[in-house]
Amino acid sequence: MRKKMARWFVPNLFFMICLALFACSKPADEPTPPAVLSATDVVPAPQPTATLPPSPIPPTATPLRPIIAQSNIWELKPLYTFSALGNSIRAVAFDPSGDYLAGITGGSSNGLDHRVRLWSTGTGELIAQTEELGVDTWDVAFSPRGESLALGLNDGRMMLYSVPELAMITTFSHSGQVNSLAFSPDGMYLAAGVAESEGGVIYLWNVDQDVLVRSNWAHPYSVPALAFSPNGQYLASGAVDRSVKIWQVSNGQLIRTLNQAGQGTSIHFSAENEWLGSAMCAQSTTALKCNDGQIWLWKVGEWSLDKKLTGPVDWVESLSFSGDGSLVAGGGRDYAIYLWDRSSGSLLRSVIGHQGAVSALDISRDGRYLASGATDESVILWAITP
Repeated sequence: MRKKMARWFVPNLFFMICLALFACSKPADEPTPPAVLSATDVVPAPQPTATLPPSPIPPTATPLRPIIAQSNIWELKPLYTFSALGNSIRAVAFDPSGDYLAGITGGSSNGLDHRVRLWSTGTGELIAQTEELGVDTWDVAFSPRGESLALGLNDGRMMLYSVPELAMITTFSHSGQVNSLAFSPDGMYLAAGVAESEGGVIYLWNVDQDVLVRSNWAHPYSVPALAFSPNGQYLASGAVDRSVKIWQVSNGQLIRTLNQAGQGTSIHFSAENEWLGSAMCAQSTTALKCNDGQIWLWKVGEWSLDKKLTGPVDWVESLSFSGDGSLVAGGGRDYAIYLWDRSSGSLLRSVIGHQGAVSALDISRDGRYLASGATDESVILWAITP
């Protein structure tokens, strides 16, 4: 009996001793008690988390293009070409800021398109266009502040549109073709050169009041070119009668008649009001084929002939000065654009981008863009492009 109890007691005693030792031992994974905080320790309070919108990506600024100058004249290249427009291009014009380029189709009675288009010079995007006008167009001009543009039509209408929407504002009516347009520098007047049965007449309208200020008989046949001087004192008119006439804006009096070698269809004042340019055919063959296109430069105020810019072998139909007056650009019937140094009169470069006569030309006021339009139904925007 005692042996039996011993066999039961000894293993159980060992088991109970092991159990007691296990219960008194420290668990291996018991966490260390936290340290006592001092008075200077601060436990930050939990803060609510907010989901912030992503930071906007700053717009990429389009760098200004270089000004067209003698130093980079060989880098002048087409930036955008607007082709297959449905008719010859009669005129192109930049708005005062240089942000928009306007071009009119309708230079040929055989064409199917007669409207104004407005493009962005920065992107080449077509911003707006008018409805089909159904009649030949002659000229387009921006107001000095750029909020509107005027259009002259073959049926005697002179239409005013808002910019950039090209929504109709008002219409002025004449009894003949509106061949040329020009805004006065203050935007008060809009001049129209009109071909009537008795000859070319200049109409001067007050735009704000929609009233006719005066009309002057100016040239035989028509008045294909008009330009206000930058100071608003003079209005120049050019015509196929081989003359440019200078009118006093304040009273409509004729100041001077400038006789030239050939028929002129484009005139332009330099921005600094020092020069007046007139483009023409200076000499023709017996078959009435022009073989000598020129631009004559007149000294404003003195009205003396300063230089004859030569080189084209056909009629120079359009011209423009650069913003600083250092360059003169001319568009020829020989498909070429010519660029002269105004000071010396030397021809710097000629460039061909059209497959037709360059009938329209303009340089933006800041001098960074040149636009040309031609009988090949295209408009080209040129810039200094590496």
